[in-house]
Amino acid sequence: MENQWIPVKERVPIFTGYAVLAILENAYGQRKVEKIFTGYGRGERWYCNNKCIDMEKWKVIAWMPLPDAYGGKR
Repeated sequence: MENQWIPVKERVPIFTGYAVLAILENAYGQRKVEKIFTGYGRGERWYCNNKCIDMEKWKVIAWMPLPDAYGGKR
């Protein structure tokens, strides 16, 4: 099953401390993809590099579980 982006308007992760890929967008419409972590029981909070993402500057608009590790050819 392929991972697909999940808009946060539809659903947010139910587990805390869970690593996900996220699309973040700022007020200028710029977007970036980051590996972030879900919040720790404080509502819809997201963490990147052990710091809370400044929700005034960047908003998480979609997320997906991390893909499986590459297995390579054997």
